[in-house]
Amino acid sequence: MFLQKRSSSVKDYKGMIDVTVGGHLLSDETVDNGKREIEEEMGLQVDFESLSFLCTLPEEMTSEDMIEREFINIYTLEVSEGDVNSIQHDIEVEYLLKINLEDFYNFCINNAENCKGYTVISEEEITFTKSDFLPYSNAYFMCIGALLYKKISEGKISLKLVFEI
Repeated sequence: MFLQKRSSSVKDYKGMIDVTVGGHLLSDETVDNGKREIEEEMGLQVDFESLSFLCTLPEEMTSEDMIEREFINIYTLEVSEGDVNSIQHDIEVEYLLKINLEDFYNFCINNAENCKGYTVISEEEITFTKSDFLPYSNAYFMCIGALLYKKISEGKISLKLVFEI
């Protein structure tokens, strides 16, 4: 699976690890409008129907200057190696990390304190902890890890991007 390291030039959560694409809907948008974030952040044109709904989670994140309370709609998208090679992420993303799903599952359910991944372009090994991640709750990690692991063990996904809308 793929995660991103946020750029140090973004407004919030500079340099932190996050899902591949994340964004907020405008007040006049519906969830299917969230695909614009995929186009903006990764340069991939996708139909909303090609996204696979994973779950909706209530989440509260606190940073130095704000409290975010939101319902996060989480989707996955199967991608080919060609899709991965054609990704042109925008300035909000420093780099993409390719993560082994079983390693990420163990990280999410607290069986491992850290997780390693490899940058998509240079294959540099990067090890991160939850303190390197956006400040999601433990329940968020437990739920995401279990749902992704269930999908992969059922053979329903292989290479994928994770999106929050």
